[in-house]
Amino acid sequence: ISDSRRFDIIAEQDLFEPQDFERLDAAQSSDRLGETALVGGLWMARALSLEPESVLQAWLGPVTQGAVTSLKREPEGRWTLRDGHGKILATVDQVFVAAGAGASTLLSDLPFVPVRGQASWTESGALHTAAAWGGYAVPTRSGLLYGATHDRGDTQTDIRPDDNDRNRAVLEAGLPILAGQLEGQAVQARASLRATVPD
Repeated sequence: ISDSRRFDIIAEQDLFEPQDFERLDAAQSSDRLGETALVGGLWMARALSLEPESVLQAWLGPVTQGAVTSLKREPEGRWTLRDGHGKILATVDQVFVAAGAGASTLLSDLPFVPVRGQASWTESGALHTAAAWGGYAVPTRSGLLYGATHDRGDTQTDIRPDDNDRNRAVLEAGLPILAGQLEGQAVQARASLRATVPD
């Protein structure tokens, strides 16, 4: 399926309001990005970038921290969360497992496959809107986040300079003017594991 047809399918779904998506031709995409786009795109009018930590603080309030290694549903329907020493960390009515690939250690019947990814960022780079094209670039409060690698069969989370170079190459292919602005800038990175499923 072509990107163009995939964008049409997404825009036509009744999950969203009609004004939420706008199909763009190459010229309109170029205008939005400030770079020459070779193909059209899909503008998501109400899409946002957010800082997960800020959202979690607003939702959760006080937090108990600990490494949950066991999750058990008790006969009365409540859940008990234990650490590696068997200590009860909490007993609760509901559990939301947001542990990425680590969820499979708590819920062994889920078919998660870990896939390594490294994202890169700089404290500079002028981009006024997020963009994705196979890679992605997202403005942050002080710079730019871009990437990311996608390596099946690799579960290590060390930071690799070669992966920063790969991310830079993808950025250059999609947004060459922006990539040029980052020439010589210090690059930071984070690597972690995605939770993917067979389908």
